[in-house]
Amino acid sequence: MKEKKSGKTAETKEGKKETGTKKVGKETDKEKETAETKEGKKEPDVKEAEKETEPEKEEPEIDIEKIKSMSEKELKSEIDSMRKVVDKKNKRINELRREFNTYQKDISEWKRKRDALNSNANELVDEASKFKDARNELNNKITELKENRKLLLDDVKKNVEKIKKLKAKRDDQNKIARGTTELLEKINEDILDTLINKDVPLTREVNLFENAVEMQTRLIASKKADEIHAQILKVYGGMKEIENQVDKISEEIRSTADDAQKNHESATNAYKEASTLRRNANEFHKNVVERYEKTTPLRDKMKDLKEEIDKIRDEMKPYVEELGRIRAEREEKKKVKLVDKAKEKLKEDRRMSMEDLKLLLEKGEIDLSKK
Repeated sequence: MKEKKSGKTAETKEGKKETGTKKVGKETDKEKETAETKEGKKEPDVKEAEKETEPEKEEPEIDIEKIKSMSEKELKSEIDSMRKVVDKKNKRINELRREFNTYQKDISEWKRKRDALNSNANELVDEASKFKDARNELNNKITELKENRKLLLDDVKKNVEKIKKLKAKRDDQNKIARGTTELLEKINEDILDTLINKDVPLTREVNLFENAVEMQTRLIASKKADEIHAQILKVYGGMKEIENQVDKISEEIRSTADDAQKNHESATNAYKEASTLRRNANEFHKNVVERYEKTTPLRDKMKDLKEEIDKIRDEMKPYVEELGRIRAEREEKKKVKLVDKAKEKLKEDRRMSMEDLKLLLEKGEIDLSKK
């Protein structure tokens, strides 16, 4: 009967081993959910495939009558033969499991590297996004500065037009004045002094009077020209201030544009580096998928071998039970003979061993309640 117990123990161990292989399927499902690759590849759902392809277990056909007719030697030979087959298959399972575990180790390592690269790539993308936002913010500032500068330049254009018109008016007055105000005032004073303080011929006096009237007209024009010129200078002064503001804004635009360009280059470099990391991550993911494809047939083969072992154990069970029955029967016959000898010793009051007493007690041949 020890053979039967050994069979159950082996079955329990195999059951634990089979439970261990199903863990890979769970990792595959998780990998399918978390894979971050642009290729869109998914790792195989081996667990679901096993459910779909798992065949129904067939009960082995056993000739009980034939087994009962076999001798102990024949039973032992048959059991040993089956056990050798089981051991051979278990050995093959262990070989496959070592190979499977090697692949699983590769998968774990490549997944770790892939996930690390994807994590670094995501960090770079976040960093690039920050550079991009900073660049866009600077570009918006540049747009606003250009709009402000345009308004100032529009003011400059308006002032230029204003100066042009004022100059035209001034030039018209200068044509009338035909001299500076200081010169004209000096000439006018000389004419008035002559008219008032000197005796001149009538014709000369008439000419001087006409010159004095003309001079008044020219002086008025000259003074108007001076006023217009003062306005022109004032507008020029305002334009100079505006031009200084324009220069300041232009310098700020150039400085801001340089900062925007630096952020743009940083964002571009971060995106390129992230792209390189993702390509490397995709290579690791490709290796992971390839390893999963290799583990699937190994898992299937181990599953088939376990099913074959279970089938052999089912076939071996009646042989073990029959062998146990024969041995138990033989032991019982042996025990009966020993009991008979012990009873004979007791009857003849011969020396008895502890084993003899034990046998007699077990069979109820000695009543300890009687003194």
